[in-house]
Amino acid sequence: MRPATPAGTPWARGIRPPPATVTSAVTRGWCRWMDDQGFAALTEFKLANRRRADVVGLSARGTILMVEVKSTIEDFRSDDKWLEYLPYCDAFAFAGSTPFSMADSARAVRRDHCRSS
Repeated sequence: MRPATPAGTPWARGIRPPPATVTSAVTRGWCRWMDDQGFAALTEFKLANRRRADVVGLSARGTILMVEVKSTIEDFRSDDKWLEYLPYCDAFAFAGSTPFSMADSARAVRRDHCRSS
């Protein structure tokens, strides 16, 4: 079952916003959440392996949380590069918009697959 969407949104009328619009909104939301949790958030952060993380949060304790934003379920299902982010973080998550649920194809990322602390 899909979560409810506000009546005035394009989703409620069956219109899918462009992926860039979804990505931008999800990224902003994660940055706000990270700030609320005490993380300093960076977007489009370039890693040593030449990959670019969508959102990276750094806590005062030095914990690195990395988030890969997916605008569509197809984008999520076709992502084959996410394992390359794990050596650079303590925790990793996928983020998406409410119109699709990543639980259908959820990938569990355990902390021990991320960099050693």
